[in-house]
Amino acid sequence: MDIEKIKQEYLEIFYDNIERDGAEEILNYLEKSDFFTAPASSRFHSNFAGGLCLHHVIVYKRFLSLVQKEFGKDWEKIISAESVAIIALLHDICKTNFYIVETRNVKVDGQWIQKPYYKAEDPLPYGHGEKSVYMISGFMRLSREEAMAIIGIDLGTTNSLACVWREGRVELIPNELGEHKTSSAVSVLEDGTVLVGAAAKERLVTHPEATAASFKIWMGTGKPLTLADRGFKPEELSALVLRQLLEDAKRYLGEAVEEAVISVPAYF
Repeated sequence: MDIEKIKQEYLEIFYDNIERDGAEEILNYLEKSDFFTAPASSRFHSNFAGGLCLHHVIVYKRFLSLVQKEFGKDWEKIISAESVAIIALLHDICKTNFYIVETRNVKVDGQWIQKPYYKAEDPLPYGHGEKSVYMISGFMRLSREEAMAIIGIDLGTTNSLACVWREGRVELIPNELGEHKTSSAVSVLEDGTVLVGAAAKERLVTHPEATAASFKIWMGTGKPLTLADRGFKPEELSALVLRQLLEDAKRYLGEAVEEAVISVPAYF
């Protein structure tokens, strides 16, 4: 992949659309960080050098396409081109200076060699959306809609979380255990009871045949998953995690939740 070409495409989109106070400062920060050379993940999407920048460019094109399709030729009366660019081009800047390169021993053609791989090392362990909004806010003001588009519900491969925008700030919603992150794991007990979260994750070792995690990566593939002789689609397991987050939000807020923004990978 041509890292410099992707970087130039990112910068062109940025300069063409974002003029808000603080824009130049946030670009200076990105230039000094590893944003343009870092991967977007350690194992899954765009897990290669330059993948993080490429991920943002892909998200921008997809988001712009969806907005134009939804609202037609007058889409800019609904959301500005600047807001589209800010949301898409900065939504995952939390991953700057996030990955380090380590090596592991791998056997190739009968010989052991050291193969490099990316490992996450986060000095500020915070939900991706919330952390990105926190970082962006250090340079420029975001509208409520922009912040919510970046945050909403983070349906993660490993963990998921929910938050709400209240009184001008982001507020993380704790689950029934008082924790902000809920493990994206589902397990089925012998009596048919379905567990979601930490309780399910604990059964990955003791009852692997009845438990699943990291199933989000299979969404849209049609891959069947069996837990304790019950068949599930990856989408159904993800829906169970979302339902748990919804129940936690209703309990915490003391009212019904009728709308939410859910983040998903750009490739879905």
